[in-house]
Amino acid sequence: MILKIEKNKYYIYIVMNFGNKLSLNRKERISGGIKAEKTHYEVNYNPSTLQSGNMLMLKIPALAQNTLIVPGSMKLVFNINITGDDDSWFVYNLAANLINRFEIKWGTKTILNINNFDVLQTYKDLWLTPHQRQNLIRQGIQSTNLSKLRSKATSGTSNASDAQLNRIFGNKYEIPLDCTFLTDQHPFYSYIYKEDIEIDLYFQKPNLIINSTDSSVATDYNLSNISFEYDTIYEPHLASQIIQLSDTFGIDYFYDYISYIGMNPINKSDLSFTLTIQDPRISVRGILMLFTLPTAAANRDPENFYNPEITNVDITIDGITNKIFAQGYKEDRMWTEAKRFFLNEYRKYDDQSSMNLGLFYGTPTQAKYCLWIDMRSTEDNKLHGSGMTIKNGSNIALKFTKNNTGSGTINVNTYLIADAYFNVKNRFITDPKY
Repeated sequence: MILKIEKNKYYIYIVMNFGNKLSLNRKERISGGIKAEKTHYEVNYNPSTLQSGNMLMLKIPALAQNTLIVPGSMKLVFNINITGDDDSWFVYNLAANLINRFEIKWGTKTILNINNFDVLQTYKDLWLTPHQRQNLIRQGIQSTNLSKLRSKATSGTSNASDAQLNRIFGNKYEIPLDCTFLTDQHPFYSYIYKEDIEIDLYFQKPNLIINSTDSSVATDYNLSNISFEYDTIYEPHLASQIIQLSDTFGIDYFYDYISYIGMNPINKSDLSFTLTIQDPRISVRGILMLFTLPTAAANRDPENFYNPEITNVDITIDGITNKIFAQGYKEDRMWTEAKRFFLNEYRKYDDQSSMNLGLFYGTPTQAKYCLWIDMRSTEDNKLHGSGMTIKNGSNIALKFTKNNTGSGTINVNTYLIADAYFNVKNRFITDPKY
């Protein structure tokens, strides 16, 4: 309502809102779309084979002038074969579990170096939507029976649906090279940069990714027909804009710098344990702890994350107690905190995820649990730089109170996740800041 006053007169204007469907501003398409030549590349890797446990190095190609790499399109594609047994198959989510360490170098500078990458990536993938997971067969998110068929295991059952998918995909899999500083930015114009960009993938040992009917057999795996796939567009105007940005202001690249603090064993029967973190960071997003059991002899389920029934966490920073949670971080709060980090901003509105509260807490031995300590000012995952600063000489002391959940060892995998960035100006990269 708008009120207009003139001498001795009053006018009231009613402003009508038409909602989303009837609005004059409703427009589901944007005009002026570019006309650019797009191409999908499958570049054979040399050598084309790789044995288990080895490292594979990829270099992002320089490509031709005015040719840009489409964000999110880079993948390592290969055939994978099991040797040593005719009734063995790969674990669930093969793509995530194949890589033990993930490293990216730009020139002489290390952008990212994540140890124990397989545990972290497997857990992150649990938070995808059901439809997303159903469509990731090429990454090895599939039923056990389909995994058996694709591995040529003799115990696989050839039902119509699985037989069709096996016919199409066979033993061909892919690993997405999802580096956030590339996928979350404009198309990448590698032609202009004067330094090599290298992705190093360290492959897992065979006993951690192969399940067998007979646990006593010695199995192995190898990769063949390895190729590097990506999409490009040829667009001179966009390329010239990227050059202008780089040569004037420089281009800022934002991403998560993930440090693997280490794996500490505790006993299931322990009623408390402690952890101290002393890594200085400009902006800590949070501390992630994933709990796993020692690897069994066979039939490992990498998507099972142990719940040690932590009932409270006391957080002390630089000697000041009760930080972040004034009365302690209680067990019934942990699901809410995890959602804030693992769900992107779009999913927070509809709450669509394969994960739910029941699966999260589960039982000690059958759960998809994590402990996430959020150290940001606000939960918005799009914000960069809102995390807590840890200065040189500072420390974070964590004291955990838990229930006795039986006998045996629990491996505590701890990751420190911080905001990071670097700038590329005049075609060269600055030192990463995190």
